[in-house]
Parts: sequence; C-alpha cells; structure tokens
Amino acid sequence: MIPKACEPCRRRKIKCNGQTACNGCQKDPAACIYRVKARTRTRRSIPKPSTSAERVNSVRSPIEAIESLQSPTAEAEVANSALCYDVAAVHHSPQHTDSSGLFYGPACSFAFLQHIHRAILSNVASDMAGDSHENNGLDDFMIRNVFFGIPPRISLQTIPTRNRMDEIISSPDAVKLLDIFKNFSLHVFPFLTPAGLDGLLSKAYGSTSFTSHSSQDKALLLIILAIGTLSTANTNEAERLFQHAQRQAEVYIDAVTIPMIQFSLLVTDYQLNMGRPSAAYLQISSACRKAYALGLHRFSIPVALTDHGTQDCRATLWTVYSYDSWISFSLGRPNNMRRADLGCAYPENQFLLLDQCHIATGMEDASIKIYSKQFTSLLQLYETIEDLHNNLVQKCKQLGPKAIKSAWQASQAQVLGQVTLLNMYYNFVLTIYRPLLIAETALRSAGKADRVDMLWLQPACRKATAAAEDCIALLQQTKQIMDINLTRRQNAFYLETSCAILLYDSLSHPPKYQNNIQSVNMGLELLQMMVCDEPVSNAIQSVERIVIAVEHALSKGRGFHTLTVLPTHSERVQDTIHFERHDSLQRQHRASRDENLSSHIIDEVEPVEHHELFQCPEIDFDALTADLFASIPLDGSLLLSI
Repeated sequence: MIPKACEPCRRRKIKCNGQTACNGCQKDPAACIYRVKARTRTRRSIPKPSTSAERVNSVRSPIEAIESLQSPTAEAEVANSALCYDVAAVHHSPQHTDSSGLFYGPACSFAFLQHIHRAILSNVASDMAGDSHENNGLDDFMIRNVFFGIPPRISLQTIPTRNRMDEIISSPDAVKLLDIFKNFSLHVFPFLTPAGLDGLLSKAYGSTSFTSHSSQDKALLLIILAIGTLSTANTNEAERLFQHAQRQAEVYIDAVTIPMIQFSLLVTDYQLNMGRPSAAYLQISSACRKAYALGLHRFSIPVALTDHGTQDCRATLWTVYSYDSWISFSLGRPNNMRRADLGCAYPENQFLLLDQCHIATGMEDASIKIYSKQFTSLLQLYETIEDLHNNLVQKCKQLGPKAIKSAWQASQAQVLGQVTLLNMYYNFVLTIYRPLLIAETALRSAGKADRVDMLWLQPACRKATAAAEDCIALLQQTKQIMDINLTRRQNAFYLETSCAILLYDSLSHPPKYQNNIQSVNMGLELLQMMVCDEPVSNAIQSVERIVIAVEHALSKGRGFHTLTVLPTHSERVQDTIHFERHDSLQRQHRASRDENLSSHIIDEVEPVEHHELFQCPEIDFDALTADLFASIPLDGSLLLSI
C-alpha cells in the first residue's frame, strides 16, 4: 500500500505512487490530491471472515429481541430508538465518480421486504451452511433495479436534435398518444383539461416560430405524450419522447413558471411509472422549490395576474403537495413541502384532489408521529395509529360507500380517479399498521400475543392485511369494466406491496396461508395482465420469489421460529395445487414477455430452487440494512413477564 496515494486511488485500491498520475487521475485531475505527509496507521486485528450461517445467526430472532429488553437499560434504549430501521445501499461502479448511494427510510417497502428476507433467512440457515455469498433481499427478491431506478433505455446522446414537433413525432401518432393520456392519466392532473391539451397540440404543430413560452409548452406536450406511451408496450418510444422533453426543458431548468412547475410534476409521474422512485423524489423536490419561489403557497398577487387562472394555480400547488407527501412517505424521506406552510385555498369542485390532499396530510403526520417519534410502549404506538386513521376517515368524503358507488357508475375518468384515491388510502393504512404486524409476530414467537391485555393487537393487524386484500380486490373489480393492460404502471407498486404484506402474514399465521395465497395469486394474475415491461415485470419477479421462499419455509414448518400448527395432508395437497398454478402463471408471463419485449431488455430470470434463491455472487453491490424486530416498542409489563 502506498501511503501517499491520492484519495480516489486509495479508495479504489489502485496503486498510485503519489507522484506520477495514473490513468484514472489523468481523466479527473481535480480529484487527484496527494498527501504531503505519509499516513501513519496503527495495526489492528483483522476479524475472521464469517460464514453465511454465522451472519444469519448474528441476526436477532424475535424471541432474542424481546428477551434482550428485560433489563431497564435495554428497555430505555428501545424507548429512545426509532420505530423502524432504515435501508441504504451503495452502487459501486468501476469509476468512483459514478458510484451512487441511496437512503430509504423505515416506512418504505424496501425496508419491509428486507425484513421479510432476513426473517426467512434466519430460518433456513441450516440449509445454507457453507455458503460464502453475502445474502441480500434487494437481490434475492429482485428489487435492486427499482431501488436504484430502472436504467434508461435510450441515452440522450444518441438522440438527434430536433426543433420541429413533426420531426420528433408525427401529428397522427401524437393524437393517438394524447387520447391514451386523456383516457388513463388525465384524472391524476386536475390542472389539465381535454380542451387545454387539444389547444397545446394544435399550437405545437401549427406554430412556425418558437418563443420561450411555446418552447415550454412543447416540453409539456412531449412529457405528456411520453406518459401516454407508458400505457402501451412501446417503452422505447416513451423513453425517446421523454429524452426529447428533457432536452426541450434544459434551457428553462431554472425558470420559475407555472409550466415548468407542471413539467417537473409530470416528469415525477413518468419516473414513478418507470420504476425510478428516487428520480421521482428529486423531481418533485424541484417542483416544490419552484412553487415556493413563485409564491404559490401563498398565492401572491403577481401569480394571480399571470395567464394561468386562479383555479389552475391552486390545482397545480395541491397536486404538487399530494405527490410530494406520497412519494416522501413511501420512500421514508423528509417532506419537501409541509401542509402548515400552505395558505392557498383548495381549487373548486376538485373533490378527489381534496381527499388526496387529506391523505397526503395524514402521510405527513404519520411520518412525524409514527416513524420519527419515540414511543415507550406498544399501546402508545397503537393509539397514535388509531387516531391518525380515524381522523383521516372522518375528513375524506370520497371514501364512503355512496361516493364509491356513484363513481363506479360514472365515466371511466371518474372510476380511475376513485381507484387512484383508494390505492393511496389502502397504501396509507397498511403502512401505518405494518409496525403492529411486525410487533405481533415478535410477541407470537414469545407466546405472548394471546394475552388478555393484548387482544387489541390482532384486530389492528387485520386492518393491515384487510387493506392489502382490498387493494387487490379493487384492481380485480377494475378489470371487469376496462382493459387493465392500459392502466398506469404505478399500480404494480400497490399490488406488489399488498402481496408482500399477505405473504408476511402467512409466515406468522400458517393457517391463513390458503386464504392469503389466493389473494396473492390474484395479484399476480393482475400484474401479468398489465403492460409486459418494467417495472411491472420486476414486480412479478419479486412477488414470485417471495412466494417461493415463503412456501419453502412453510413446507418445512418453519415460519417465524414458532410455527406450532403444521399444514394437514389436505392442505399440503392444496399447497401443491397453488404452487403448480403459480408455476403456470410464471410460464405464461415468460412466454408473453419474450414475445413483446425488445432484444436489448434483460432476459427474465429462470425459475430457481430455494437453495439458489439466496445466492447472487454476480451482483457487485453492498446493501446495509437492519432488523426491524428490535425497533418495535414493547410494554414494560409484558417484558417483565417473559
């Protein structure tokens, strides 16, 4: 080791003599900083490499987590710890400047899937003795692509510069894509209208001169067409239009205008539907800052005097707030926009947007009161969750049976708007009740879940699983009245999250497996009816792999450490039927995918045996995660009695 090597070379373990720059330093001279004084290092003991089984054993079981809390000191530490742990991962590339690291908070689905992975892994340690590979739920459950974002299909450098709209896309094709957007995505953007979109299209193809204002409108139109294309199987065309939209907006990246705020919002939606949550978070952050800079949060007089009407400005602001709260909550990251800072009134006659904002406020409150607050008891956590849930139900008028029935009998746009609202609500419910589901599993492992003073816990857990079942049933009902293949790809996230909740519940309650797997299979069927491309295909692979792992754990009677009820002979026969059906669905999806996807898309992974499920040596990533069991606050009286 060279003591005077520059920092980039030292971190990349590249020999550098501290005098003559290596190839890497020649490419990036600014980062090449040599030390004048040699480092002095003290010798330290090198720990013996641990085997996979030892690493698994180092993960605390729920029983160990509870038993370790019996001392007053440990109990105080739990009271002062966060509700759930975070998940972070680093992507190492050959060039250190291209490496990236991402953080997702405890409310995100990645942390929960990693928790499922470690819980199953701790039960199959004996099957994996001698395995030398690092085990990682991000890889084994096929969620790393979404964690870091689905890679771009088309590079901006490969797209020639085009100034005229008819050079980018023909007018007939643009009309078709715009109609698809109107039918399946317009309901998400209340500041857009069919007449306004038609005017935007006419101006783009009828204008010969390009002013600053018309160029911003052209960027808006291109991103709208890209979103419409995502409702088809032509993902490459969507990516091409997206890159053209980005190029049109490059000049106005710092412009604080209504069109550029709306552009950032539309890009956010595009990235969400392409399975790039972190990119969506960055884009919605930009929209929030520009809205603040323009004064939309106070609706100042200069804003009111612009070409955009009062209602459009209000709808834009509250849509930005709704998206920001949902994305921040789903990723476990801080909100960019807070409800307390918004003094602007709601737009008129936008009832779905109003309820979406109520749910967004509930998510903002949950991030602060649940996932950022310190609890001293599980009952205190439960009461906080119940208050948040009850307050939300009282505010949201469109969640009632009459409103749902009325929307279901109305136009397709109203149906899709109701589906979007209900998906947000179900996702909110299962996320806030999920910590109680984890806590109930820990208590059940210790044989304390059926105590009289804990009878409130199981009904609370059922609210999480009921929300997951309702989410799947909702999209199943939607399939009856429209082509689900053209619906938004973001629905795959809701289905995947719901399936994960039900599979986790099956591990804790094996007798519920038969009922839960029916809903999971229904969710897989719905996913396979959607667009056969990312991120839908990624969600299918993830759910299928979790099903394989859970079925293996249940077949060995392992579950979460204390599966005292084993499946009967008839139940095992049903398990075989479900598993064969699952394999059949997998083959159908693979055949459809091979038929529809382009050759440059990554091939679908073949079915794997369970002993291969936790082996991904080809992945050059590091993932840092924590066990969620130890983070749940437990009542002191309960701990002392264990």
